[in-house]
Amino acid sequence: MEDIKVRLFIAIELPLKIQKVLENIQEVLKKAKAGIKWVKPDNIHLTLKFLGYVESSQIEPIKDKMRFAGEEFSPFEISLAKDVGVFPKINYPRVIWVGIDKGEAKITNLQKRLEDEMDELGFEKEKREFTPHLTLGRVKSLKSEKEGLIQAIQSIHIDEEHRFNVSKLTLFKSILKQTGPIYEVLYEVPLAK
Repeated sequence: MEDIKVRLFIAIELPLKIQKVLENIQEVLKKAKAGIKWVKPDNIHLTLKFLGYVESSQIEPIKDKMRFAGEEFSPFEISLAKDVGVFPKINYPRVIWVGIDKGEAKITNLQKRLEDEMDELGFEKEKREFTPHLTLGRVKSLKSEKEGLIQAIQSIHIDEEHRFNVSKLTLFKSILKQTGPIYEVLYEVPLAK
């Protein structure tokens, strides 16, 4: 029987209250009228490891490795950064995101542990340095709206502290559709040190 390939990633799900905060930021940025493909608020998550297309026979070993990683960490709290960030740089924004403030070191340690576990299964380690972030949108074209978008990004300052608990890892299946990706939860692992 042929092994079916599925597109997978490991992430931290966001509570509804955080999704709402991010949606409000998107609404402010939309006023710049730049060519941006916005991530649906209920699709925003904190990606720890993108696995790509994986043979279904590898799903069980991935779950095992996620459990090993989860056993090393206790639940912890993180908070959103106060400003909006961009990749690669502000004068050439391609990806618009909100970073993590409180708990950034713990998220980074958790991501590194997952990288090590997945490396043992043959998933190549990410070459770029990990920056914990929540992607709001991807810039498709700027043309005349570039200055307006840059100003809008720089004008956002999140005054209130928005915190949430990280208590589990989630393995998502990503189904690509013309209307945008659909994410399906395949497996959840508690942080259980």
